[in-house]
Amino acid sequence: GAPDQSLYDIAEELMGGSGDAMSADPLLKHIATRVTDEGLIIEVFDIPGSPLFDGNTADTNPILVRLLHMIGRV
Repeated sequence: GAPDQSLYDIAEELMGGSGDAMSADPLLKHIATRVTDEGLIIEVFDIPGSPLFDGNTADTNPILVRLLHMIGRV
């Protein structure tokens, strides 16, 4: 069936559409969301000059931890 409206609300909040201070957060440049028939898809990715992992290792940078906490709050 059609996606639930709450999924759109979550996606909007993650993308900073709620009008609060989060909308100015540079972390949001690392996130893309979309709602499909299967649910909410949240993509988290590197941007130039701000990698999520340390070099060629599996070690996370602090920015990834902050992103995951932000997503978890929503």
